[in-house]
Amino acid sequence: MGGTSVRPSSMHHCIVTPDIVGPVRNGGIGTHVYWVAQALVSAGERVSILFTGPVEVKDADYWRKHYASLDIEWIALDEVSRGTHGNLHATPLHRRSIHIYEALQARCFDAIHFQEWQANGFMVARARAVLGAFSSQFLTLTLHSNTQWIAEGSLKWHNDPVDDSITCWAEAYVARHVDRVISPSHHMVEWCERAGWTFSSPVRIEPYYIGKSNFDAPIEARQGVLAFFGRLETRKGLDLFLRALRRLSQDVRKRIKEVHFVGKVGEVGGEAGDEIIRREMAQLGLNFHIQTELDASQAIDYLKGIRATVIVPSLMDNYPFTVLETISVGLPVQASAVGGIPEILGEENTFRADQVALASRIERLLDGQLAPVHCRYSPEGREKAWVDALRGIPAPNMNTLPSDNLPLVSICIPHFNYGAYLPAMLHSIEGQNYYNIEVIVVDDGSTDSESLNAFNALSARNTKTKWRFINQKNQGIGSARNAAAKEASGEYIIFVDADNLVRAEMVSTFVEGMIRTDAAILTCHFCAFSEDVTPKSAKDIIYTYAPVGPAIAAGWRRNVFGDANFCIKKSVFESLGGFSTQRDASWEDWEFLARAALAGYKMDVIPEPLFWYRHTLAGASRNTNLVKNQRRVMDAYLSAAPALYRPIIACMSQVGFTADLHTRTPAGEIAGKIADRIYAAFGSPTGPVARWLERFFQRVLR
Repeated sequence: MGGTSVRPSSMHHCIVTPDIVGPVRNGGIGTHVYWVAQALVSAGERVSILFTGPVEVKDADYWRKHYASLDIEWIALDEVSRGTHGNLHATPLHRRSIHIYEALQARCFDAIHFQEWQANGFMVARARAVLGAFSSQFLTLTLHSNTQWIAEGSLKWHNDPVDDSITCWAEAYVARHVDRVISPSHHMVEWCERAGWTFSSPVRIEPYYIGKSNFDAPIEARQGVLAFFGRLETRKGLDLFLRALRRLSQDVRKRIKEVHFVGKVGEVGGEAGDEIIRREMAQLGLNFHIQTELDASQAIDYLKGIRATVIVPSLMDNYPFTVLETISVGLPVQASAVGGIPEILGEENTFRADQVALASRIERLLDGQLAPVHCRYSPEGREKAWVDALRGIPAPNMNTLPSDNLPLVSICIPHFNYGAYLPAMLHSIEGQNYYNIEVIVVDDGSTDSESLNAFNALSARNTKTKWRFINQKNQGIGSARNAAAKEASGEYIIFVDADNLVRAEMVSTFVEGMIRTDAAILTCHFCAFSEDVTPKSAKDIIYTYAPVGPAIAAGWRRNVFGDANFCIKKSVFESLGGFSTQRDASWEDWEFLARAALAGYKMDVIPEPLFWYRHTLAGASRNTNLVKNQRRVMDAYLSAAPALYRPIIACMSQVGFTADLHTRTPAGEIAGKIADRIYAAFGSPTGPVARWLERFFQRVLR
């Protein structure tokens, strides 16, 4: 169980959620948020809800007023997102977490509560871990239904394996960096631990609060009336239920008067659940009804009205509200014995999650062999328990930047034919607000006379004892970086390219992050600008790159790690053997960071732009062979794998690369460029205009 220390006075809570009763046809997360928000209000707490999903029912103003009537402030993320990064290079969910981070920076809450699904809290958790931001806020995470768990229960592959693997990694990241993790079931904690999740403290188990402290009297179900209750999809057992009905003999099926399907439309094998129901039930010749537009309370009222025996045949479930709400109003229920359901119901009300067991249970129900509900859940005390769980004080971070004896930092700069940019870059380093630095510039055999003259002039004029200018024969950027690092005396090394510009706080922020996290490597965000522009403000940004971090499962396909402008412990750089020196390919920074992650070194990302990246058409990454670049990164992964698995990994990686090539068309390339222009013009892909356009085109293309 978690700690019991709480703030003595009332708190201002912000519940961050992509699901909520009202604006969307919500699931269990939305129901949970709805009830705990009201529980907090009843306990005298101030509550704001930051809604991060799309408003699909009515409009934001309607729900703002509706929740205000409950003494809850309702905030739509789309309306408060500042979008300061312009065209943001990040996955959709990572991008959303950045906008959430910005929105929460602008407000002062005592406690912020996240749900694990979609990793809304990713950037806030990172800012807390790396920068010490939100250090006075109490951060919690509730485990409901993470992305990998949903995919396993749905018996399907991820829709976008790379993006979804990043989301899975980010969901686990949040769980490691909040003050308290709460789960309604032991099942979900055990699943997360098997999946490799780690928690900063023991998870607090708190069964859901359902808005009432007592159950209604039992309702006698009508004989022969059955109701499937849950999303019409694989994970909720729709296919299992239909197959069980098919197993029944014709004589048994004649005893079924009505079958009701109550739930939002999902998919089974890529087909809409309601379409499958219509086809299958027509073949069975059974009287059936489908209700897909009801919210949670309407669904329960409907089930009470028909007095059905409710069946919840999930293949995987956490602590489902479908079961809790059914038993709370006195309806009989039978559910599969999976996930957290056995923590709610006794054995006589559960069955093995297969068609044989379910068909047998249905036959018993039709024979009138209905066991009374044996409930292991008690609503008594749930309201107070959740209020207590969401109150608390943040854990202190003991690793802070020392006031004196600051560690020496070596800034290593490779230079080749960038004489037009090198003076400005060095000038930006002179403006650092961190004093204990040395600078090592290595000219990698420049051939351009202007660049040679600039380098030699800067070397001749240098009067700083900790600044060195070194010449070597042309051997490539990897070799130049290695040569600079070899001369470094600092505890930390920061690599900076000669054509970029650094912000005044770059070194101090990196050092503070390294000390706070005890990381081996930190990368950072950057803002890109055109090569012929001197960046001065946000209007000069053409895009912002926000690396995710060491999401290794996606790192072979996408550079999730960061740019070469990273900070690393010198001892770690030496143990990794430096950059590789292949001359006919780029992506040497991606390859290096992948090797570090695969070797198990602790890595993270500064969630703020620390430098300006000069986007040049002559850049090596845009002028080298794509396949050679890809192979360079793949080799890092292959070298970390046992020999037996290397051909398999190589083959699977090539499948991913070639699939991308097959789906890339000239029309698609043009559409992508148009989308980038729209996003840049209207702030971000999550801005209201861009999202309206996206929904419009989805309707047209459907």
